[in-house]
Amino acid sequence: MASINAARQWPRMSPRNPTLKRKDLMTTLSRRTFVALLAATGSGPLAYAGRAVFQQPDVKTKLMDIISDDLRNWEKHRSLLPMADAFHFLMRADLQKLETGRQEIHGDDMYALVQRNQSRPIESAEFEAHRLYLDIQYLISGEEFIALTPQQGLTVSKPYDESKDIEFYLKPPQYQKIAMNPGRFAVFYPEHAHLPNCHPNQPGPLHKVVVKVKLQSIKK
Repeated sequence: MASINAARQWPRMSPRNPTLKRKDLMTTLSRRTFVALLAATGSGPLAYAGRAVFQQPDVKTKLMDIISDDLRNWEKHRSLLPMADAFHFLMRADLQKLETGRQEIHGDDMYALVQRNQSRPIESAEFEAHRLYLDIQYLISGEEFIALTPQQGLTVSKPYDESKDIEFYLKPPQYQKIAMNPGRFAVFYPEHAHLPNCHPNQPGPLHKVVVKVKLQSIKK
C-alpha cells in the first residue's frame, strides 16, 4: 500500500518540484517503494552506487546489485582493481580492429572473446551461468539488454558442461534488464544467471567483447 500511495504522490515529488528532488527520494523511501514508484510512472532506470539496473515493471523479486558502468569509471569500483588487466585490454586503441574469436591476455586465467553477431529476442534463448569464470561483458557498438536473475533455484535445461564452463536454464517469469550501450560494461559472477545479446527494440548488429576471468586467479 505504501508503494501505491507513493506512486500516487509522484507529481508532487517529481524533479519539477524544487522542494523534493529524485535523489532525495532515495533517502526518503525504501528501495522497494522507490522501484514501485518508478515502475508506476515509467521513469526508466534505477541507478545507485554507480550501477544502473533496469527492471521489468511487474517484477516483485529482490533486485540483484551488480556492477554496470561506463568503462571510463571502472577504477571507481574497488572490487575490480584486482582485474585491472582486463580493463586495460578493453581500453586498447585497436580494440575495434581485433579479429573475432579468442584474444590472449593471461592464458587460461584471463582471456577475451571478441564477438560480432545479431541481437535476438529474449524468447529465443536461455539463461546461462558459469562456475569457474566471471564475465566482463563490454559493448563496442550496437544496442542490447542483458537479462539477469539469481542462478539459485532456476530450472536446468542443459546440464553443466565442464569443458565450456556453462550451464543453461529455462527463462523464469521474472527477471531484471541491464541496459547496454556502446562504452558500457557489466560484470557477472557465478550467482548471476544472465541472457546477453537481447534486442530492446529491433534486431541489429552487435560488436562486443567478453573478458573471461578465472575466479581462482583473482588476488584478494
